[in-house]
Amino acid sequence: MKSVRILIIILLITTGIPAFSQEPSSAPYITVMGYAEDWVEPDIAVWRISIQQRGENLKELKAENDQQLESLLSASRSLGVKEENFVSGRIDVSKMYKTDKNGSSTGDFSHFVLSRDVQVEQYDLGKFDEFLDKLLLGSGLDVRLQYRYTKADSVRNDLQLKAMRVAREKAVEMAEIVNATISRPLVISEFPIISDYQTMDQLALQAGVISSPSPQRIHIAQKVFVRFQLGEGENAQ
Repeated sequence: MKSVRILIIILLITTGIPAFSQEPSSAPYITVMGYAEDWVEPDIAVWRISIQQRGENLKELKAENDQQLESLLSASRSLGVKEENFVSGRIDVSKMYKTDKNGSSTGDFSHFVLSRDVQVEQYDLGKFDEFLDKLLLGSGLDVRLQYRYTKADSVRNDLQLKAMRVAREKAVEMAEIVNATISRPLVISEFPIISDYQTMDQLALQAGVISSPSPQRIHIAQKVFVRFQLGEGENAQ
């Protein structure tokens, strides 16, 4: 079950502070930040594997690299990985030179470094141990693993709308306290629209809206910054 926590930070109620001089106006306004977050379970593991060989014979290195690539492809097929979820990159070759005791190049040839990157997408996370055993059998492999959630964009869009709605509701509540109403939005942005010595992440941290990362779940968050023009309330004198 996913839980969504929505928080809001009120940044400023002002009648035209010089810090906002890029938008000169005598009309009062209120600037708020809406924040919405969610934690989701990853549904894909992305294995990034770099196949590397070092030696003086480039032809032999290429043959070794091709053999390891074929072994990875065969292992992936046995694990049920579809062809479109196995991507191999181009071969990269670097020529290395000998160095002296100071670490400076002598200009004399030392060896070649031949490398190729492979990406394998694992959708059945229940087979993690099998992937680990079969993909990492070869030597000279540099492996990085990243977890993803395939519907992250959809979650992000939903959170953005929720943050926007809550920002408006909070602006209405704050305006009522000072006997004012909110009018049209002057600015709607995904980026900070305040001038301050502190970043928005620092402000959010002080307000307790940034959570600690979880190794089991993926954190998705959206911020929306809105500036509303203020009008007089019904009971204004």
